[in-house]
Amino acid sequence: MSADHTGHAIPSFRNRLREALASASLPIALGRTLPKLTERRDAAFESHDFERMQSDLRTRRRAAIDDLPELLETFREAAESVGTVVHTPTDAIGAVATVLDILHQHNVSMVVKSKSMATEEIGLNAALESDGVEVVETDLGEFLVQAAGERPSHIIAPALHITRERAARLIGQVTGEELAPDPDALVRAVRQYLRDRFIQAGAGITGANALVAETGSVMLVSNEGNARLASSLPPVHIIIAGIDKLVRNLSDATVMMEALPRSATGQPISTYLSFISGPSRSADIELSLSLGVHGPRYVHVVLLDNGRAAMRENDRLRAGLQCVRCGACSNICPVYQQVGGHAMGYIYTGPIGLLLTPFHHGLQNVVGPQSLCAGCGACASVCPAGIELPELILDVRELASGAKSMGAFVKNTALGTLANEELFSRILRLFAAVPGLQTLARHIPGSPFQRRSLPPIQSRPFRDRIRTLASPPDEGTVRVAYFPGCMTDWLSPEIGESAIRVLGARGVSVEPIAFLSCCGLPAINAGRREAALRMMKQTITAIEQADVDFVVSTSTSCVNAILNDYSRLVSTPDPWVERAQQAASKVIDFASFIRSYELIGVSSKIAKETVTVHDACQSRHGLKTEGHARAMLREAGYSVVEAPYTGECCGFGGSFSFDHPEVAKRMRNRKLEGFAEAKASRVCVDNPGCLLHLREGSSPKDAGRPLHLAELLADAID
Repeated sequence: MSADHTGHAIPSFRNRLREALASASLPIALGRTLPKLTERRDAAFESHDFERMQSDLRTRRRAAIDDLPELLETFREAAESVGTVVHTPTDAIGAVATVLDILHQHNVSMVVKSKSMATEEIGLNAALESDGVEVVETDLGEFLVQAAGERPSHIIAPALHITRERAARLIGQVTGEELAPDPDALVRAVRQYLRDRFIQAGAGITGANALVAETGSVMLVSNEGNARLASSLPPVHIIIAGIDKLVRNLSDATVMMEALPRSATGQPISTYLSFISGPSRSADIELSLSLGVHGPRYVHVVLLDNGRAAMRENDRLRAGLQCVRCGACSNICPVYQQVGGHAMGYIYTGPIGLLLTPFHHGLQNVVGPQSLCAGCGACASVCPAGIELPELILDVRELASGAKSMGAFVKNTALGTLANEELFSRILRLFAAVPGLQTLARHIPGSPFQRRSLPPIQSRPFRDRIRTLASPPDEGTVRVAYFPGCMTDWLSPEIGESAIRVLGARGVSVEPIAFLSCCGLPAINAGRREAALRMMKQTITAIEQADVDFVVSTSTSCVNAILNDYSRLVSTPDPWVERAQQAASKVIDFASFIRSYELIGVSSKIAKETVTVHDACQSRHGLKTEGHARAMLREAGYSVVEAPYTGECCGFGGSFSFDHPEVAKRMRNRKLEGFAEAKASRVCVDNPGCLLHLREGSSPKDAGRPLHLAELLADAID
């Protein structure tokens, strides 16, 4: 248990994760809310061009971050001209001291607060209470979290982890009533309890959704109405806002409002949208200006840096400052759906929390939580500000990879071995030749195989089979090399054999080229840049040496790494940039390549076979090819049915399933339950890692047998 300037006594990451996995109520709470939020978000964008809105908001947010020093001065001048007191950007300790000073000046003994992650970031509540100030949270979610003595578990829904049954008990403890777990009744009880406190409070404290530089206005967005009461009834209004909330003008603020409520709660517009420009005022008596009419007489904006300036100086991670705090990345994250925000985060939770934590609360507090990112890419697909969250989380992982532990040592050693083609091959052949050696490896201290195992390593890997499978080239035919990837090569060579058969049936000449290097994805996912670069260079060199038209792979993970991840590892003027681009131009995934050729022969034996499809993360979010498999299966004669959760990550995630096998197992079980509901006899998978994971352990009845796309197409050849 540790406590920092936030005032929260926060258990270690391991304990938070253990508690989340052991909780009986957390799956109920998350299951009742997260699917609804995602469904509402999707419905809200049905009639809107999300990509256009995303591009527009991304451009405006990037410009605001670029122009931050200028916007800061513009805002200060405009805000002070209408009577707002603007306090210089500071860190958490400075912001708390500023708020305490303001409250002392006005002899405030009680404050009412609306929802504000900025105040959570700086630990304001604990600091005020230590100073004798009563703090009343008025957002219903924050009210529940305060009553429970906990932290928010979600950026926009602080009490997402609390069931209605527990909410009734918590509210009853505060109000002294026995309450039924009926949401409407609970809301009425809280409303009644808080009414007098709004009136009695000496100050109201809110955050801000935007700070409009040109007008000096504070934009506040809410649904409950409490933010308006907290910012209107008390005589003093204190706004605590990060400098990243600055926007240039009202146009930028309204563009944000097009996307924010749709992404957050699925609403076209939030119930309350306020622009506050200085203290309440009137000049109705002889045009004599009076302040503090029905609203506050004093308005203070406490600007918060607390690592934001440092984040802005990071060429890549500065993109995290584009965030508009909608929480959509958490809602869609398959890992968050299993463990919630207390485990997947620190103060800020979910995928965006993994970017913010190193700058606001220190790198040491993200070392554990960042490992919960499975790299599926779902978060980037819904981010309205266009933040490439998966890529940036890998950057954070690279920073965190220096943490010392036995597990880290073993992982570094394994990746170093993987980067050595000859040594890696010798070790695997030894494992295949000596019975029991794989089992013995599970007992090595820090070994990932202690947490999950792999299928037996093949004594005759695919690299030993390619020469007998390859077809002699016919004049004028397309010539390809087949890149199996490590899993197909050493664990599932039957996938490669099926792929060669399908390619041959389409008149494609497969050259007898054996690729010996790993593409480097395991090192990329682990944040080990040095090992990743070595494997990248080996792979690029092998592709360059292949005198073929295309390099085709049945591993969408490998293809995505070559096409999309290599560009992150090197930058201009490194000559490897151009070499990586040239190599990528030759590489194509199996589904996309086969899709461009007509099917030769359809087998009558599979005419009545039903298949459902698992969309691998790399296919859906990286390569954007999830429709290819369905089309080819139908052309081959299969009947394709859709399963629930088809686009969700299965939980493999490379090293993720070794680091967090229990979470990965729960994700897999959710997928298998969806397959069972579809009642298909087979499940089509286009990624060997997903296939390995989905085949592990027992499956529910009617779940269907997982097979690679290449195997299914090979079965359809007469």
